[in-house]
Amino acid sequence: MRGGSEMTSSTPSANGKALGRPPKRTHVMSFRVSDEEAARIASAASGLRRPRTAGDACRALALKWAMDRVPDPVPPRRAPPRRKPAADVEMLARLLGQLGKLGSNVNQLARQANTHGRLPETKVLLRLANDVDALKRSLQLALVGGNDGDQGE
Repeated sequence: MRGGSEMTSSTPSANGKALGRPPKRTHVMSFRVSDEEAARIASAASGLRRPRTAGDACRALALKWAMDRVPDPVPPRRAPPRRKPAADVEMLARLLGQLGKLGSNVNQLARQANTHGRLPETKVLLRLANDVDALKRSLQLALVGGNDGDQGE
């Protein structure tokens, strides 16, 4: 009666290959030897603890020789993932309030222009533009985690 381990080695695995078997060898490598060299290789292969064919012995020796001399390929290095800077939550909340006030001011100016048919004075519009620029810079600082201590309302 056969043991269970032998049956397991011929049972296909999940990827369809038999378990316990080497990968399928698809490349042929051949070389010529003299009669004397062939006899020595065959004698050495049959004299091993686990006798092998001459081809198996040559393959094992060639692979060992190659693995001893050729280093494993170095896997490509990946750049570390970019970390997003921590946002300054308090500053963002303060800027959101300032943005609301600024939006209200713009709305009042638009209402005045529509009602009276004229735009406000240039200095008022310039002050509003400066406020928008300052808010933009503060928002950029808050998003990258900086803290600009001179922020007022």
